[in-house]
Amino acid sequence: MPDYHRSGGKGKDKSAGNKKRGRPRKTQNTGINVDESTKKIFRVALEKYYLTTMENSLSDAYKMMIREFYAKDFYYENGIPKLVLEDEDKLPTLTQFKYWYQKEYDVQHTTVARKGRVKSEECYCRG
Repeated sequence: MPDYHRSGGKGKDKSAGNKKRGRPRKTQNTGINVDESTKKIFRVALEKYYLTTMENSLSDAYKMMIREFYAKDFYYENGIPKLVLEDEDKLPTLTQFKYWYQKEYDVQHTTVARKGRVKSEECYCRG
């Protein structure tokens, strides 16, 4: 019998190489591999936009991260500033952002950061 339970490297991070990992996309763009620098951007964006008392959604935090870290330039159109973003092939996806959030943060840490220690303890006492 093969030892399939010993194969794969479960729980270990894979190194980001030149070839795109994961399932091929149905759209034309290829996307990026999430490397250490991208993970650092994810952490900063999560701490700054999601794990706050403002209680932004994950998709809002993702949009704010894209605006802050992946904008190449901006221009004015009718007096309103418009951002010029990187190509879609050079942007992480919302799914990648959510995956790394779920991998690195637990529910208790998130609740304390968003609600405060006292209110989070009330939530756990009731539930």
